[in-house]
Amino acid sequence: MKNFEPLNLNSILSAEPALHLLFWVVYFFYPVLKYGDHSNYQFSLPTSLTSLLLGCILAYIFYFFLLPRKDSIPGFVIITVISVFLTSLIYCLIIHQTTNCDCNLRVCVLNHIFHFGSILLVFFTVFFIKQTYHKERNLQSIKREKIETDLKGLRAQIHPHFLFNTLNTIYSHALNQEKIVSTLILKLSDNMKYMLYEGQKDKVPLKDEVNHILGYIDLQKARLENKIEVKINDTIEDRERLIAPLILICFVENCFKYTSIIPGEGHSIDIQIGLTGNEFYFRCSNPFDPKSNLQADASWTESGIGLRNVKKRLELIYPKSHSFNYLSKENVFVVELKIIL
Repeated sequence: MKNFEPLNLNSILSAEPALHLLFWVVYFFYPVLKYGDHSNYQFSLPTSLTSLLLGCILAYIFYFFLLPRKDSIPGFVIITVISVFLTSLIYCLIIHQTTNCDCNLRVCVLNHIFHFGSILLVFFTVFFIKQTYHKERNLQSIKREKIETDLKGLRAQIHPHFLFNTLNTIYSHALNQEKIVSTLILKLSDNMKYMLYEGQKDKVPLKDEVNHILGYIDLQKARLENKIEVKINDTIEDRERLIAPLILICFVENCFKYTSIIPGEGHSIDIQIGLTGNEFYFRCSNPFDPKSNLQADASWTESGIGLRNVKKRLELIYPKSHSFNYLSKENVFVVELKIIL
C-alpha cells in the first residue's frame, strides 16, 4: 500500500492568494447555494456586491494592519468591534436606501455584526495558523543555528593550532626536565575534558567557567612566557550562578591569538570578570597590530569562531538580556559583554 505524505503547510501557504480568491467566490455565491431553492429568496447583485466589497475591506484591514499590530489587547478589541459595527451600519444604510427595505435597522445591524464578525473569525484563524507555523519554523531554525554555533565554538577550542602549540610547550619543558610538565599536562587534560563534557551542557556554574578560563590562561602563559603580561580582576559575588559555557573563552582565545603575533615582549592583556546582583560583566583588552595580522597565516587567523558567530550565539541564548560591544582604538582591541543571568 502506498504511504500518504503528511500535509505540507508550506505548500498551502504558498497558494494563499488562490485560497483567498476561492473564499470570496464561495462567500459571494453562498446565499444562492443556501437559499436558492426557497421561493422567498431573491438574489440581488447590488446587495451581494456591497456585502462583498465591505467584507473585503474590513477583512484585509483586519488581516494586514490590525492583527500584526495587536500590541495592546484592549485597544485591539475596541478597534475591531468599532470596525465591525461601522461596517455593518454602512451596509445596512446602503441596503435601506437602495432597496427601500422596511426591515428594522437595529436588527439588520445586529445580524451583520454577526455576519462580518464571522468573516473576521475566519481570517483570524488563518492568521493564527500562519503565525504558529512561522514561529515553529523559526524555533527549529534557532535550534539548528544554536547547534551549529556550539559546534563551531567547540571546534575552535580543539583546533590543531592550540593543541600543537600546547604540546610543543610541554615538550620543550620536558627536555629541560622541569616539574611544570606534569602541571601543564593536567591543565591540558582538564581543558579538553571541560570542552568535551561541560561544554555540551546548556548552563554551568560560573566557577567552572572561570576555572576553565584560568586553566587556558596558564597554558598560554607557559607557552608565551615573557611575551605577555596578564592581569585578571575577578569580582564575582555568586560563583554558583549559571551561565552558558564556552562563550567567554573565545574572547580570551582571541586576546592571546592576536597578541602572540605582535613582535616584542611585555604585551599587556587585561581581563575583568564580575557579577553584581543579576548583572554579569566581562571585559577584555589586548594589543592589536593590523600589520602583524596581515602577515599571519590565513588558516591560523580563520581558526577562531569569530565575533559574529559569538554575537549570534548570544542572541540565541540570551535574547534581549545582554549587551555586546567591541572596538579597536589606538592599537588596543576591547570587548565588553553584559548578561542578565
